[in-house]
Amino acid sequence: MAAGEDWVVVLADRQTAGRGATGRWECPAGEGLLMSIGFRPRDTRASGSFGLLQAASLAVCLTVEEHLPAPIPQLTLKWPNDVMWGDKKLCGTLIENTLRQDRIETCTIGIGLNIKQTSFPEELPHACSLAQIIGQTPNSQELAVQIAERFEKLHGAPNLMADYTNRLYRREGFHAWREPGVENFEAQIAGIEPGGALRLRTRDGQERTYLFKQIEYLPSV
Repeated sequence: MAAGEDWVVVLADRQTAGRGATGRWECPAGEGLLMSIGFRPRDTRASGSFGLLQAASLAVCLTVEEHLPAPIPQLTLKWPNDVMWGDKKLCGTLIENTLRQDRIETCTIGIGLNIKQTSFPEELPHACSLAQIIGQTPNSQELAVQIAERFEKLHGAPNLMADYTNRLYRREGFHAWREPGVENFEAQIAGIEPGGALRLRTRDGQERTYLFKQIEYLPSV
């Protein structure tokens, strides 16, 4: 790993009370890639946290695609942190940092990639796994090493924002969104702020900016 950074990659076989963006997440033994990447970033401001999350999500996306045969559609990144196959979620990522003043002292990236699941609970109708997509699954440990190595190369890369933006789920056209307390509306993605805020442009040309959990995708019709 990079000089001056202490790294550790931890794998788990099962998950019974994992932390997710919208609540707890479970994964039966041997059915998912459950990994955490822990490291000490070199001189990274707290405002750079979203860049680390971008690098992790993109690392998963690019690594998994290498195991998908053509002509399976390109994977996309659902802002801010999910890897999607079509309209279904294949992987989620989370980030936790400890800070010293305005610098990130330690960073932990959590990755939960669905590998062997062939069915999901009713409350997760939009989840999918590699087994469902390609009928076979790569070795989880090898995949974890490949993801960690790609993450190391991506974090801090000068073209990271452009590469992330080009992969955005629903990047083209107008789609339905829900803002709490506001009538549902249609908008297109106008861009991503450096700190991670999402910019949407409504049909009448107005731009709105949202932080995570301030806006919600609505399912495709």
